[in-house]
Amino acid sequence: MRKWTKNIVAASAVVAITAIASVAGGQATVSQAAGVAITQKTFKDSGVYAKAKSADKNNDGILSSAEAATVKDVYFYDETSDISATLKYFPKATEVTILSVPSSAKTITVNSTKIKKMTIATSKVVSIKGAAPTEVAIYGNGMKNSFDFSKATGYNKVKKFSFYGNETKKLVAPNQAKLTNLCVNGTTMTSYNTSKLKSIKELNLSNNKLKKLNVSKNKNLTSLACYSNKLSALNLSSNKKLKDVGAGDNNLKKIDVSKNKKITRVVVYRNKIKSLKYPKSNKIKEINVAANKLTKIEPKAFKSLISLDVTSNKISKLDVSKNTKLTYLSCADTSVKTLALSKMKKLTSLNVAQTSVTKLSLAKSAKLNFISVGKKYQLLKDVKMSSKGGNSVCMQLLPNKTYNLTTILPCLNGYEFSTYSQYVNLTPTGKTVFLGNFKKDNYLSAYATKGKTSVTISFNNAGVFY
Repeated sequence: MRKWTKNIVAASAVVAITAIASVAGGQATVSQAAGVAITQKTFKDSGVYAKAKSADKNNDGILSSAEAATVKDVYFYDETSDISATLKYFPKATEVTILSVPSSAKTITVNSTKIKKMTIATSKVVSIKGAAPTEVAIYGNGMKNSFDFSKATGYNKVKKFSFYGNETKKLVAPNQAKLTNLCVNGTTMTSYNTSKLKSIKELNLSNNKLKKLNVSKNKNLTSLACYSNKLSALNLSSNKKLKDVGAGDNNLKKIDVSKNKKITRVVVYRNKIKSLKYPKSNKIKEINVAANKLTKIEPKAFKSLISLDVTSNKISKLDVSKNTKLTYLSCADTSVKTLALSKMKKLTSLNVAQTSVTKLSLAKSAKLNFISVGKKYQLLKDVKMSSKGGNSVCMQLLPNKTYNLTTILPCLNGYEFSTYSQYVNLTPTGKTVFLGNFKKDNYLSAYATKGKTSVTISFNNAGVFY
């Protein structure tokens, strides 16, 4: 993980001052009406000083109480900063970000009960004094081996805890029994004990190295994200309240949400899934099973479906005639031959690249603003793009060849074309395009406009757009 730098701090944060007291270190006392002079002597921390200047809306060099009252978050860059003393200037602040903690420090002293959210970059477990935050995020710079926050003080009110540390092998979160949200991201952990997370509702364990995950004790779980791990199995039968599962980029061979009657979203792309089980009566709105080993799927079983991605599976039939609520559909890189789209009034995005589809009935898809057709640009014959503009057409064409855009893109007759890439050259009339010598996965573009309608035409020689 990269170390925190000044560049990662949000530029929009503003700083404020209280009614006021004397500043630690012998600075002069200033009245509430007069405010305080914005000097580096007063605001020693470079981050606080910069934000004080940005909060000075009338640029008079004085931070007034009115300007101070707008501040909700305060950023500290320097490890020598006196956080407690500095926060006296910011009576309305509810959030603190500390980008550098002294290596010898065991406790961060805040002394402000109004602080409810803290973000801390540290290389070890630290306690919190004088504040009772409900949300804490830890960025572990070089945190190795085991880190146990359950023994640290000041975390007894925390409901949301996030931890990011790319060298951490084991982690115990604080206040486990009362946590409602937990995010552990980017570690080297191969397993994580969730058994004590009795109140957890949203659990994100993505981008680790988990080989197993047991969530059977997490009865209140409504959202689970475990993307980019090494999971070969995932049992969700005990999670009756689960609405959202995201387990893409793992080694799962099946996904079973048949016991999860409240499930609305299933995202499990890039696995080895051969079967998908679901409740007979369901409210599923989004399914993404791209890059798996499915041989069939029955979209008609999902009456609420608005997004379906079956890209790169072994599917040959796809009946979506009953899914009239669909806004997104991708069956690219499959053996699908026909698609019943004539009733798709809400469809905005369609990907049929590298399929056997020979005809598209999209006369009623007036909201369509993205379509990818691979080599079969003749499919664009009856396509009409959204009149709101911002549209995209993607196709697979060969390099070093010339194409007549009005022939291959009849849906764009009457449009004015312009170049958009150094590898795309248009004739003076703007009708013919020459595609340069581009390599696989290079994306070349031209731009077309007609009144308020605009379209970006992307060319490649890879075939599939994910």
